Amino acid sequence: MKEKARQANIELLRIVAMLMIVMLHYIVKGQAAISLVEKFTMENMMLWFVKALCIVAVNVYVLISGYFLLEAKWKISRLIELST
Repeated sequence: MKEKARQANIELLRIVAMLMIVMLHYIVKGQAAISLVEKFTMENMMLWFVKALCIVAVNVYVLISGYFLLEAKWKISRLIELST
């Protein structure tokens, strides 16, 4: 069996994306960033900027997962397991 080489750079990117997603959940669900119309402060503007950066992390995480699943063997049992 051929051993696959670790791709540390992509794994690091996945870890950073996970942390950004956690940050995004904190900002959105914790209501840390209120409407800019309601309160236009530097702190609130920074939170909105960080939120905008963290939204990209969701797409990055999905792309990385798809990249690793590209070479995985496809099984009908996995599809059945997901649908139940």
